[in-house]
Amino acid sequence: MYMARFLVFLAIFLISCNPFKEDGETNSSFCAHSPEICDGPSDSEAPTINSISTPADGVYEAGDTIEFDISFSEEINLSGTFALVLDIGRHQKSSICSKQNATTIRCSYTFEEASIDPDLDFDGIAFNSLDASSATIQDAAGNNANLSVAAPDLSGIMVYYTNFDYWLDATDADTVFSNAACSVPINDGDDVGCWVDKRSGFNVTNGGGGKPSYDDNIGPNNTAAIYFNSEFLSYSTSPTIQSNFTLLVVYNIVGFNTLNYFIGSISNTTAGIGFGFGGSWTGGPAGDGIYVLTKATAGSPTDQFVSTLEPTAWGLNTYQPTKIFRNQSEALPYSNVVALSLPQSFTRIGGRDDGNTCCNNNGNISEIMIFNQTLNDEQLEEIWCHISDKYAFGFAGC
Repeated sequence: MYMARFLVFLAIFLISCNPFKEDGETNSSFCAHSPEICDGPSDSEAPTINSISTPADGVYEAGDTIEFDISFSEEINLSGTFALVLDIGRHQKSSICSKQNATTIRCSYTFEEASIDPDLDFDGIAFNSLDASSATIQDAAGNNANLSVAAPDLSGIMVYYTNFDYWLDATDADTVFSNAACSVPINDGDDVGCWVDKRSGFNVTNGGGGKPSYDDNIGPNNTAAIYFNSEFLSYSTSPTIQSNFTLLVVYNIVGFNTLNYFIGSISNTTAGIGFGFGGSWTGGPAGDGIYVLTKATAGSPTDQFVSTLEPTAWGLNTYQPTKIFRNQSEALPYSNVVALSLPQSFTRIGGRDDGNTCCNNNGNISEIMIFNQTLNDEQLEEIWCHISDKYAFGFAGC
């Protein structure tokens, strides 16, 4: 008890009657240059990052917001502009960050598709860096925070455009099956019994007669594809192409059989028609490419297809292998224009609906994407470059 009283007396004496003070020096000025006596050792330890919480894996679209909480080892103060930088597709995007509580900074990013660099990432976004070049993050003692941190895994966060409604992707072997019940995984060379649409969830199954086959090394630049040779597949539930749409098909043409339909049963007549290449000869040249068609004007029975990418829907008079017709940058060798009333449903992949084998596809289809919206040039550029990378096309500007 006597020792406790002595320690209390000593503390009061050192603060109020400090023998170490110089003449005229106040307690506060003394403690400022001798904190080890008044407060003990000074704080020289920098705040560090304990963790970064990440958004849930999944598919995000324009208008969706993701958040990251950066937790520090002690209380911090934030001034200036601090950002968490993300790699989204081909671009770096900076999030908006602000102090959430004493030890946490929250960074949020809202996906967009109407900008010069629209957000699109089929392979998963990535953490790039923490940018404090225009910010200060310090603890109460003025120590700058150490921002070193292991990059969080964001590969499960995909970013798609809105109204991306239908997507068949043969390079995703998990969506192709050898039986119509979609339960037996496909092997190289097997007949295709089921191809699952990754966006709608609809099954595309054998519609009768022979079956297309699966090959993991026959598509553009040795990628996987489904080989159609006078066979077709049918959707279990008919998809619908709306009045405004964009269609992309990644293909490898083996040869012509009068007309090569990628998708069929889109018609305002009794005869089955669809989208694809056409010609009056067989055994045409082989080649890889992307077929792209976009339409912005609402359809009626008298409307014609109007496109910034392809001027017609089918019946192309001339086929040029490896040529990709985009933004009318290539010569336009087409004369056929097809009237079509939209919206319209379709049923078949690799053929048309009247059963005429003259008009089934003769070649390989790797991928079909259908957006029920008109994509602008910037949006198309992102898809263009994604496909270029995926299939090693080496398109200029990507």
